[in-house]
Amino acid sequence: MASNTDLSIIPFSHLDLFWAGTREECLSRGSHIIRQALALLDAHDDYRFMIESTNFLEHHLSCFPEDRERLRRYAQAGRLELVPLRSIIYSHLPSGETTVRNVLYGLDECQRLLGVSPDILSMSDIPGATPQLPQLTALFGMRVLVLSRGCPVHTDFARWHGLDGTVVDAYYPLHYASLANMLSPFPEAERREAGRKRFADYCAAVDYPQIMHWGMDLYAPTEDIYQFIKSWNAESTRPLRYATFKEFFAKTTPVAVKELYGEIPSEWPNIESSWPDLWPQDIAAEMMLHDAEWLAAVNVLMGRDDRPEAGLRQAWDWLLDGMDHNQNGIGGEIADEDKLRLKTSARDVARQCFEALSRRFAARTTAPRPHAFPIVIFNSLSWRRSELVRARTAVYGDSFAAFRTTNVPHNAVRLIDDAGREVPCRLVRHLNMVADTFEVEFFAQDIPAFGARAYYLEAAARAALPAPAGVIHDDRDLDRRHGNRPVGRDEFENDFFKLSVDRISGGVSIHDKVHGRPLVTDAAIVGVEERRGNYISSMPLSGRVMPAIIDGVEWPVHDALSTVVEITGRIYNQRFTQRLTLWADRPLIELENRLEWREHRYVRIEQSFPLQSTQDVQWCYGVPFGQVRYPESIYYRSHPAETAAPSPTSQFKAMDVTDVSTIRLARDWVDGADSLSGVTIGADHRMWVFNGNTASCCMLRGIGCTSGGVQINEDGSKTSVQRPPFGDYVFRFRLEPRDAGAPVAGRCGHELNSSLRCVGVGLSQPAAPGAAPGLSLPVLPDCSDTTVVVSWVKIAEEKAGAVVLRCYESAGAAASLRLPAQPGYVWRLADLRERPLAEEPGVVLSFKPYEIKTLLLVPQA
Repeated sequence: MASNTDLSIIPFSHLDLFWAGTREECLSRGSHIIRQALALLDAHDDYRFMIESTNFLEHHLSCFPEDRERLRRYAQAGRLELVPLRSIIYSHLPSGETTVRNVLYGLDECQRLLGVSPDILSMSDIPGATPQLPQLTALFGMRVLVLSRGCPVHTDFARWHGLDGTVVDAYYPLHYASLANMLSPFPEAERREAGRKRFADYCAAVDYPQIMHWGMDLYAPTEDIYQFIKSWNAESTRPLRYATFKEFFAKTTPVAVKELYGEIPSEWPNIESSWPDLWPQDIAAEMMLHDAEWLAAVNVLMGRDDRPEAGLRQAWDWLLDGMDHNQNGIGGEIADEDKLRLKTSARDVARQCFEALSRRFAARTTAPRPHAFPIVIFNSLSWRRSELVRARTAVYGDSFAAFRTTNVPHNAVRLIDDAGREVPCRLVRHLNMVADTFEVEFFAQDIPAFGARAYYLEAAARAALPAPAGVIHDDRDLDRRHGNRPVGRDEFENDFFKLSVDRISGGVSIHDKVHGRPLVTDAAIVGVEERRGNYISSMPLSGRVMPAIIDGVEWPVHDALSTVVEITGRIYNQRFTQRLTLWADRPLIELENRLEWREHRYVRIEQSFPLQSTQDVQWCYGVPFGQVRYPESIYYRSHPAETAAPSPTSQFKAMDVTDVSTIRLARDWVDGADSLSGVTIGADHRMWVFNGNTASCCMLRGIGCTSGGVQINEDGSKTSVQRPPFGDYVFRFRLEPRDAGAPVAGRCGHELNSSLRCVGVGLSQPAAPGAAPGLSLPVLPDCSDTTVVVSWVKIAEEKAGAVVLRCYESAGAAASLRLPAQPGYVWRLADLRERPLAEEPGVVLSFKPYEIKTLLLVPQA
């Protein structure tokens, strides 16, 4: 049993990718580190070492397979500890499934490479933690979760309560950078003594055993350091004992346990806004993998045994490595370009898989009558969807490709549904030469959950669109009659909204006609000026907030399908175009901001959403596998003043905590409500600032230093690194009102980031007599009428012919999910490692609030 003064250290190296060099340079440095550690393990029986991500181990063994047996021997003897993470990724930015795959593939590589199965997770240098990590840790069978940043000093032993009530043991050690600054053998005696005093004061503050990392970023252990610790132990009253986490927690009884609840907000919230060219790409890659894996699972359920999804595991490895928590260190632009390629390559491989499968299924679509060419719309989400879509297909003639050989005018084409009824559509584009292709926009109704629905283009004159939905009041009409009046607002109205745009300020106000109240007042693009911060967390403000300068307000589209309002202007001298789209058939407004970034400026460009209410608006936002109320964090139950405060041990402790205390990273959506009604705001970017009744999405942030390095010029002077690079950046939102008592599920945000996929088919084959036209796919659970979400469908990793479904309750209420019969298959519950559990689900599966479940569809014996 450990004594209360025991100090254990874990020799390790923080394995940053893209930080102290390019990816290849960092991985090669990893091989040097591993070989140095092996030499010390060979030389000293008491030595220990930890490898904190398996991508470095995999790379090393691919280059030096002769080291496998030595590494295996030390790992199985417990002297070499592996952390079962493929890559060291952020906690808040990835989807829940990405976090699951990171652990799942890390465990697989630990077992496959060295024959061990670790049960302790360590989040090295990750600045905060998403609130479902306790439940995920437990579902993976992990014993302890080691945290890194975001807790007050000496949190140490803790019980962390997840959103669903799961409690796991957690530990928050002194950060390794702080330890290095205290105990490094600096040559200056005064500096050494000051560091040792800080270390002694830290250790003496508590009366229980402690464990700490010994190492730094890409640190290579040496015999000199081993001898330094040996001499320290001979002289010090607090000797340092080598250990692994596994050894420490096996012999140490938790004491002075603290209770943690919910989310640890990120101390580094600015990653995405400072890298708008790089970080948003992971959302697109995740969603493409989501869609590809769903159709690959459908392919299995339909009895096909070919494997068009064979490259998806490699795509996952690329994405996970590309989502490592570093960018733009001294690897420079080459490292960032590599990081971007990993994400886009993962996306493109997944797209090829999806397109191959979607074409295969769509080709079998039947039509309600001859010469009707399908547009098949695939819905990869677990609820029915009705949305405005843009799609295309070709309309062919019988012998010649061009359908004009049928004596129908070549521009006469109409859209019909699967019952043969004409559907109003807007012709967007017609390409004609050897054949005719058409791009159309229309409102697609009731696309089934995890299913598809077909619409059809046929060569026939189409009916004119009905009258435009709603009315427009053009403020310039008054100008023409009263040239000396103050400039006012343009107004746009349909059955759901009255929207007005201030022609001077560009402020957008929205009146919710369904709930009979103002919703948003003067939403706008603004520039929050800074004094050159870094991308980690330093955000010194000048105090000035710059408004947009408006050049014009136009409405290029106004018909029965939608009204599009276009606002052009400049913000901090950067041009932008803002497009607002009011759908005619659903109470939803789309917002798209296109920003032309052409100058290096120290400014945070935000889209503000000031909610109109006499009450205090209650905000909540999406997190992986759940949601969180703002401003709640891990200490909100007992110490509200500590909410979102950065760690006192942070290397950035000099920063003003107000810079980040109101910022949260939100997945897919935020929601604001009072006692009368609410509104959900879907978004494809994740950094949000909350200020009273206003939520603002930080879209792009100009910075002047990266924290990762500076350029040393030939004359010895230093130049900071400016970001982001010049280019055009796009930011998208959806606003959808809701009733005050309705569950908050954020579905418009999930829909924004997981588009309906439209596939055109150049094959017209009428349905057999008596058969329904269209396309049938295997029936999976429909979550349209429940707060349970099936967030992912995939082929099982190991069990042949089985399919995995990841499910969770999304709104914080008890709920249930009906499991449809699947011919030839049975339902089973499983853990996150996809191992079947003894409990068998019934036809109706119950969920506790925020509970995560994994289901298997297993072929019947």
